[in-house]
Amino acid sequence: MIISLFFFNLFYKNLDFINKNEKMKKRFITVIFLLIITNIYSQKEGVIKYNLVISEDISKNELYNKYIKLANSGANNLSFILEYKNNLSKFYIEDKLTNNDKNAKIAIAMTDYDNVIYCNSTNDTIIYHNRNENIFKKEEFLIIEKKKIDWKITNESKIIQNFLSYKAVSEITYYEGENKFSKKIVAWFCPEFPLKIGPMGFNGLSGLILELSIDNVVFGVNEINFNLKINEIKLPSTGEKISREKYIETILSRREKRFVDK
Repeated sequence: MIISLFFFNLFYKNLDFINKNEKMKKRFITVIFLLIITNIYSQKEGVIKYNLVISEDISKNELYNKYIKLANSGANNLSFILEYKNNLSKFYIEDKLTNNDKNAKIAIAMTDYDNVIYCNSTNDTIIYHNRNENIFKKEEFLIIEKKKIDWKITNESKIIQNFLSYKAVSEITYYEGENKFSKKIVAWFCPEFPLKIGPMGFNGLSGLILELSIDNVVFGVNEINFNLKINEIKLPSTGEKISREKYIETILSRREKRFVDK
């Protein structure tokens, strides 16, 4: 900001000379514009807000797509927030009374969102507590997961919220018991915002992820704010530390046990 003010003062003191020289005028305007843009985008803290859309899947049955319609109705009342400060970020659902409605809960369940997701971009690690489900105690487990994504950047681009964004694709594979599953990931990232972060802990691209698709679940940016002061982001430490794989095993075994006990 000090540098920007220096050039502004220099521009003001030499205004008469610059006005007489059209080429010089254009250069000064360009320099000042670039300095302002650099100052804005080099902020080390900010807030990004995303909305949620869940699209129908024609490969699924009618009952599944009926739930998709209910989920989309609930998704309209949800906002997800990505806060970042220096190398740490956290992704969470904005606290609204509407989050208590049934359709919103269906929407949340379809995103695989468990709890507030903390991300350390220096080592591609995400940390979060277990979901608030009756098979768990509150903050019983602290899940630590390496989120190193093997991105393939394509030649495709599009405009999102007036910003040029580029398409990157990947695929994640996971197991539930002995069953293997995979999900297609599509990220639209914007190099104008040099932040290697995005929704749901996805990271590692050379720009902020403005839109993220996980199969038919889409997080789309609707607000970017670099003017808000963010409280220090502190990584959680309570709970038994376990891996994502162990966490999934625990969910399955506890649900099975609860079903048998009934």
